[in-house]
Amino acid sequence: MRNLVIRACVIFLFGLSFSTGLAAKPPIVKPAPPPEAENPPASLQAQRPEPEKPPAPPQPPRAEPGPPPPRQQKENPRRVAEAKAASSEFTDIFGLRFKNGELFLAAFTAGLFLGTLGLWRSSRKLIREGREFSERKLRAYLHVTRVEFHGSLGGEPKFFLEYANLGQTPAYEVADWCVVELRHHLSDLPFLDSGEITHHGDLGPGQKQSFVKEGPRQFTSEEINDIISGVSTIHFYGAFAYRDAFGKLHRTQFRRMLVDANGAGERIHFGVCSEGERSD
Repeated sequence: MRNLVIRACVIFLFGLSFSTGLAAKPPIVKPAPPPEAENPPASLQAQRPEPEKPPAPPQPPRAEPGPPPPRQQKENPRRVAEAKAASSEFTDIFGLRFKNGELFLAAFTAGLFLGTLGLWRSSRKLIREGREFSERKLRAYLHVTRVEFHGSLGGEPKFFLEYANLGQTPAYEVADWCVVELRHHLSDLPFLDSGEITHHGDLGPGQKQSFVKEGPRQFTSEEINDIISGVSTIHFYGAFAYRDAFGKLHRTQFRRMLVDANGAGERIHFGVCSEGERSD
């Protein structure tokens, strides 16, 4: 019984709320259509010209965004001190960076190389000079030791020449040429620098060798008078060529001239000329 009463009350309340909602809902009013004058036909709307649009104003150039400003970081005093200490350990030379220790080592090595090079050159020069001194002291030296006139001015003139090796080693492949000339005392004609070559072989140290050179012809009485009076003089000159014990070629030149003749022309002495004597 009790349940039936409760159900009847719930149904009554539900029907009451539904009827109240229908009474409060207002009626729907439709709007009236606009008059025909306000909406012209589509043909007239198509014939009406559209108003011209004003030109758009020029747009300013758009600035490109630049890189963001760098962030300023607070410097660490410790890192700054380390960077300064590291930079003090380097030296810039021609755009290249070198460590001070490496630069000092390179400079020391270069100085050592230059010193060694100078020492090597000095030693080489000293050795060369010592070798040349030894060669000069031990090599062969050929010199003319005596020149004599054999015969008489009126006969067939002959000239005797003696030379010796004054060095300490032998002279090899000795050869000579010599010339006899009758020249005016004031003549400026050049002397010959070559003649008929005669080979004599080898000559040991301290040894002497001689030969006789015949005159070109017999002198006339007028030439003999010029020789005795000093207007003309006889020149006997030539050269020796030889090779020393070290394989070097040498040359000794000699020139002798008449310096004294007695009236009869029986005694003739030869002396050394002021020019023409040379030895290497």
